[in-house]
Amino acid sequence: MVRMYVHLYGVYINAYLVAISCRKYGHLFTQTIRVWDYKKGEETMTFRNHKHVVDAIAFSHEKADQVLLKHLQNGSEGGEESKKEKSSSQTTTTTPYTPQFLASASRDKTVKIFHIPSGVMIANIVSSTHDFVVFDATSFFDMIGHENWVRQVVFHPSGRYLLSCADDKTVRVWDLEKRFRCRKILEDAHDPFVTCIGAENKMPTPE
Repeated sequence: MVRMYVHLYGVYINAYLVAISCRKYGHLFTQTIRVWDYKKGEETMTFRNHKHVVDAIAFSHEKADQVLLKHLQNGSEGGEESKKEKSSSQTTTTTPYTPQFLASASRDKTVKIFHIPSGVMIANIVSSTHDFVVFDATSFFDMIGHENWVRQVVFHPSGRYLLSCADDKTVRVWDLEKRFRCRKILEDAHDPFVTCIGAENKMPTPE
């Protein structure tokens, strides 16, 4: 029996609408993240990289985009196109800002970061608890991360970090400037699970 339902949705005001559909084949799940242009009502991109339920998404902001677009420019063969996107990101003054990236957290124990306009996955943070670690050949950067379901992700106000929390009782800080390496792990942050986190504009920068 095949069942399909919308598990999660999110809206970035005046820019994007995101819906995550879950299709179940027995005990197997397939995940589809669909992004629509909020103004035009048109689907702009579809991501099918996760292997289990996606529990959270987070849109980037202007400071994070300035950091992430550097990776896209350095790692993409379409460098000229990336430079144009970077220039546009830095000079655009329209309000509200249109984010360039989307981060997702999933029960497949991964965190992924996608470039919305091109569909490129620039970061793939996977679990080390499987019998063997499977990296994604389409990703610019692969890192070892959480050991259980990842529940939420959020971009730090500085634009330099991505924060994630999971059922492995940890909160992890990922350095977006330093090839997405794990900057800090808060172990046993809660008992038994950490299911949500937040970031405020006055939040301090991790040391």
